[in-house]
Amino acid sequence: EEQGQFLYHGFYKQLFDMYSIRQSDTSTLVVDPYKGKIMLPEVGCEIEGMRRKEKALYAMILSQTTSGGINFNQPKSAARMKAYNERMLNVKMIYGKWYSLFGGERKTAPDIENPEIRNPMMSNIRKQINKLSSRLKNIDDYNIRKDCDGNYTVPLDNKLVQLKHWEENTIT
Repeated sequence: EEQGQFLYHGFYKQLFDMYSIRQSDTSTLVVDPYKGKIMLPEVGCEIEGMRRKEKALYAMILSQTTSGGINFNQPKSAARMKAYNERMLNVKMIYGKWYSLFGGERKTAPDIENPEIRNPMMSNIRKQINKLSSRLKNIDDYNIRKDCDGNYTVPLDNKLVQLKHWEENTIT
């Protein structure tokens, strides 16, 4: 080692990293569709890079997580197809409401039943949330997850989720 050389390995690297790397935090997730924003106030940022359709999809899955999430899998038997079609009609209706809350036209909401439309949206949501990995602890808790049954959920603790309501102008 030369005189005056900056040592960045071993103990010195560990010590330097400990003091220079920003510590990540846990944050509440505030969904404010009336302003078109999904925010993380404790870390002082907003989830950016998502379009209206992706914000609406993320907010819908977030709101449906408490009831088990959303399953887009088609049944293998024809006997269950009627129930699937009814369920998808309901999911599309809920998505249309979220889409309109974020400023879109309910009639022009993307067809999220179609995986060719839905999968790129899911991919961008995950990509934008993963960009915050240096600022948030347990980034996977903020991301959309698909369980073994095919249900899409956001495993974030309900106490950390706040949805802005228009009529009361409050957050729950």
